[in-house]
Amino acid sequence: MGLSGETGRGGGRSRKKKKKKKEKKKKKKKKKKEKKKKKKKKKKRKKKKKKKKKKRKKKKKKKKNKNKKRGSYKKDNKRERRETMMNRGRAYGYVWTNQ
Repeated sequence: MGLSGETGRGGGRSRKKKKKKKEKKKKKKKKKKEKKKKKKKKKKRKKKKKKKKKKRKKKKKKKKNKNKKRGSYKKDNKRERRETMMNRGRAYGYVWTNQ
């Protein structure tokens, strides 16, 4: 087998083709870089979302005691207690003016 120049095959690639390939490579590299940047940004955003979730969990912890009496029930209880106290007082001869 002889050299490529001897057989008339192959030879050096034209400058135009080389330039085109170089430009294509540059474009590809740029696209890859941008994609990487986007991915990084997305990751950061995901981290922020995780922080928000933590806050929500804290709020849930605060709102725990469901067994607490409801407002109206509480008021009724208070009223009843006051009445029994007054009745007890009346038995001892106390009189309330602000009834």
